[in-house]
Amino acid sequence: MQPTLLPALALFALAFIPSGCASDEAPTTPGFTGNDCGCGVSVCGYDLCGNSCGTCGAEGMALCSAGQCVDSTTCSSDLLGFDTTAEAAYNRTSGGKTKLYYVASTGKGDPPFEKLVVELDHEKFFDGATPAPGVYDLSAEDPNDCGLCVRGYSYCNEDDCFNKYVVDEGEIELVATGEPGTPFTGRFTGLKLREVLRDTSNGKWKEHPNPKTFCMGDFHFDADVPELKQAEGNCLAEGTGDQIGDNVKDFTLTNCLGEEINLHDMCGSSLVWIVATAGWCGACTTFVPVVGEEYENRRDDGLEIMIVIGETSTGGPPNLEYCYDYATSKGVDPTKVFIDNDEKSWGVTFDAVSTYGSGIGLPWSALLDGRSMEYMWNSSVGEGSVLENVNSLLP
Repeated sequence: MQPTLLPALALFALAFIPSGCASDEAPTTPGFTGNDCGCGVSVCGYDLCGNSCGTCGAEGMALCSAGQCVDSTTCSSDLLGFDTTAEAAYNRTSGGKTKLYYVASTGKGDPPFEKLVVELDHEKFFDGATPAPGVYDLSAEDPNDCGLCVRGYSYCNEDDCFNKYVVDEGEIELVATGEPGTPFTGRFTGLKLREVLRDTSNGKWKEHPNPKTFCMGDFHFDADVPELKQAEGNCLAEGTGDQIGDNVKDFTLTNCLGEEINLHDMCGSSLVWIVATAGWCGACTTFVPVVGEEYENRRDDGLEIMIVIGETSTGGPPNLEYCYDYATSKGVDPTKVFIDNDEKSWGVTFDAVSTYGSGIGLPWSALLDGRSMEYMWNSSVGEGSVLENVNSLLP
């Protein structure tokens, strides 16, 4: 189904002439002017430069929708608004088609947090496959067959999200449409999501018998989309970058037995699962043993793991003794647990594998295709649980 373009508002979005926005973090999209940015009659939310127009806080009127504080009593009480603290955009190629993914989250990764995922197929969403700025009605999109799919998640940690949502109503105003090498910029207006369930037999979204309503309302987004790169089919010592879709470069860490191990020593495996952990991380106490158990169960399928300790229980750098005690206390093979705190915590790992944001929660996972070290998934911008993705990527 083609999206409904709202002509009058689309003309407004296209009427801008470039001259820069007032905000330091504002987009500099061609055809877009800071002189025309502003709140106008809006009393809340953000203008198209990302400048705040105010907030809503009155009881029963805590939701900003279309620039006004509106009745929020129809929304679930703990699901009002969406205050983005981290965002990222990237391309994924699957089945010969390339799609844009945009991910935003709240709380800088500290659980529980909320997450929004936008999946945009330019060819399918735009009439004639020609990307065009404008205002588009999201309620017309079938969540199981959409050109621009918007999905929300709540009560998330670094492994998975408990509640899942699809669009019930709302609009997206696109200023920059996010072709590779350009920004993905605009705002959501009156975004309201309904809780759904995923059918495990076919992966489709289905209705929830007692759904929550997540009222995100209005918020601005602005993320650069990297140039489209095709990962090589083999391991490259220098890599092609640190983003999803890149071949990750080789790096060396020391395991708990004092052995120096290269990432590319694992080239030829099916999947490499990297886990960032710390001695002070409470959630890691239960998560790391699961990783170790999964490795023992799936190693014959080609699974490799790198559990990377960046800090001790007191936040200091771990040594070999600490590393060995940590591994054995978690029931994990100490040759698969590594130290990474020379000049900074997890410095070597995160130099090679982008976390997509300055603030992450632990445990944090990344999945690499072991045949080429192509970066496939991570906790920050990936969908689904890490175990779901491990199982889908293993043969």
